[in-house]
Amino acid sequence: MHSIIVSGGNKKSREEKLKQLKSEIFTSNNPDLLLIKRDLQKKSIGIGDVRSVGNFLIKKPIKHKENIVLIENADLMTLEAQNSLLKTLEEPPPNSQIILETQNENKLLPTILSRCQKISVKGSILAYTPEHRQAAEEFIRLLNSNQGEKLDYVESAKTKLADRDFALNLIYTWQSVLRDNLLLKSGGDKRKIINKLDAKNVDELIPNATKTITLLEDLQKLKEETESTNSNIRLGLELFLLQI
Repeated sequence: MHSIIVSGGNKKSREEKLKQLKSEIFTSNNPDLLLIKRDLQKKSIGIGDVRSVGNFLIKKPIKHKENIVLIENADLMTLEAQNSLLKTLEEPPPNSQIILETQNENKLLPTILSRCQKISVKGSILAYTPEHRQAAEEFIRLLNSNQGEKLDYVESAKTKLADRDFALNLIYTWQSVLRDNLLLKSGGDKRKIINKLDAKNVDELIPNATKTITLLEDLQKLKEETESTNSNIRLGLELFLLQI
């Protein structure tokens, strides 16, 4: 097949998979690559963003054996954009490849899915990386802050929160901290704690398991809305923090 969908995992894990598949994608100033992604000022990838795909792919590659179109967060394409892309997917030019990168392939048209090779990225999203630890510690600080400080955090992080993958990873991290808290309160196996140095602090900040469960449910709802709709993630996180 000329087209591939790389889905699942998080942004970093999908990029690692893309490096394995097509290392030339990450070559500096690659003339044979067309990168399409959502403008941070917009909520979706529109038809105007994908109209250039067909014209780009019919050109003769300059440095590599094929032209490549990479669409980041492809599930953010509008229905009109997906239908426009479908025409190229049905009859792709020779020496060309279209790669769709997405966390949630289920938002793509079935006709697009049927014309692409599917590669699912496995592995835990909650890998305990330095970035995860920093986000966990920041969440604990927010739990102990006042309303004004929480609003200041959302304002200072507004650019990062506009990136849906960043926001989703933030939610996953916050969920991991709250799960640790619930594990401690229920007398569970402490070896299963993810944030080993942080969970005790959370246990002191959230007084009971009922409150922890409520916060976990709210975060799960926010995660699902972020994955399936173009909801305002910044507003959602702000409202979540203010209810703590």
